[in-house]
Amino acid sequence: MKFDMFHDVEWIESFKQNQENTGIWTEPRYIQEYSFQQPIPVTTFYKNLYSVLGTKPIGVIVLNIYSDYMEKLLRNIEVYPGQHILIVDELDRIILKSRSLDNLSGLDLNKVVTGHTSYTLRADGETYYISTPSAYSNQYGWRYYSIAEQRSLSKIPFWLSTFTIFCVLLSFLLGLALTYLLTKRNLKHIRNMVSIIHSAERGLPLPELTATKGANEYDFITQRLIKNFIEQNYLQVQLSEKKYKLQALEMAALQSQMNPHFLFNTLETIYWKVMGLTGKPNEANHMLEHLSDLLKYSLDAPNKIVTLEKEINYTKSYLEIQKIRYRDKFDILWEYDVEDVKKYSVVKLMIQPLVENSIYHGIKEKEGRSCIKIKCVRHAGSIRVTVIDNGIGMSKERLRQVRDSLKSDAEMADHIGLSNTNRRIKLTYGLEDGLTIRSKPNWGTVITIDIPL
Repeated sequence: MKFDMFHDVEWIESFKQNQENTGIWTEPRYIQEYSFQQPIPVTTFYKNLYSVLGTKPIGVIVLNIYSDYMEKLLRNIEVYPGQHILIVDELDRIILKSRSLDNLSGLDLNKVVTGHTSYTLRADGETYYISTPSAYSNQYGWRYYSIAEQRSLSKIPFWLSTFTIFCVLLSFLLGLALTYLLTKRNLKHIRNMVSIIHSAERGLPLPELTATKGANEYDFITQRLIKNFIEQNYLQVQLSEKKYKLQALEMAALQSQMNPHFLFNTLETIYWKVMGLTGKPNEANHMLEHLSDLLKYSLDAPNKIVTLEKEINYTKSYLEIQKIRYRDKFDILWEYDVEDVKKYSVVKLMIQPLVENSIYHGIKEKEGRSCIKIKCVRHAGSIRVTVIDNGIGMSKERLRQVRDSLKSDAEMADHIGLSNTNRRIKLTYGLEDGLTIRSKPNWGTVITIDIPL
């Protein structure tokens, strides 16, 4: 665009006067784009352009920035009420100022820009504090002045002092109240512990405890006191009850109130009578031999812990009787290490009830030939005994009922052997769970016991 057609050409004089200026300089100006428009205040930035071959500028960049935009930036950096900001260049010309300075008619800004240190200035009965901080623009040569009424500055320390005193008083009162509440609560805990100790010493019932929210060291000590008191007063009762349960279950497992010698003599008489009738050994003789072994194992062995080998042999005798009875309706598969079964011991009458459960509830009702597999293997610090059958299995609902009965130690009318064995395992080894049962309809059932080594 040609010079005579452009609306802003006044900057040419500043350019001519600063031919030697290699930096950036600024000046406040007014521009008017149209004749009917009011002059607009701007801050103009100049930067000379040079050729690499000459020392005189061949052009200039002129950048006009609206003063309104700059004043908005000034308002954003005012940190307290009543603060005004003034920016002057190195020639003490006012470049930018807060719009609120126009309301201070009694303050002479020309006197403000003459100072280069912080000072006070009085005008129209008001005292103004003029601050010239270290903020200085080396690039543009600008200085920044902060102007504020002295009384507005004194409000901030006053409010800060008042707020500080209020916070201190509030903290003291809250601390006093908190100390009182904590002391009262701790005293209550201490009295409660003393009462528990006195009751324990005299053998009296424990005082009733009040429920408290949360947990702290006093609750921990109180619980420990109660635990020790209960253990001291009821440990013997618990041991006696456990011993009684073990004895009762042992008797239930043996299920015999007959004289062993009478039974053995009777079986021997029957054995020879059968031999005399047939003239040679037969299936009845084999069944009597195995039955005799079973009764001897059940009635003559006083200890409830036997070697795994002995328990397996007893179970084999039981299975021989069942195979004769059911006419080879099922096959038996054994899987165990001979050395392991000699080395480790288990509860007597443990495997036989599981096998009996498989025969009567899994295989007996199934058509065709079936199979029972018995595994005794070492597994993660325990001997795992597993009885697997491919019988009729159990439905999900029936399986859930059986599992719930085992967890609650309830007596099951149709699974007496399982419930009895489950309780004996838990009482003897202190386990949470005795038996683990898995089953699926028309697929079979798996019963697992883990005996700690």
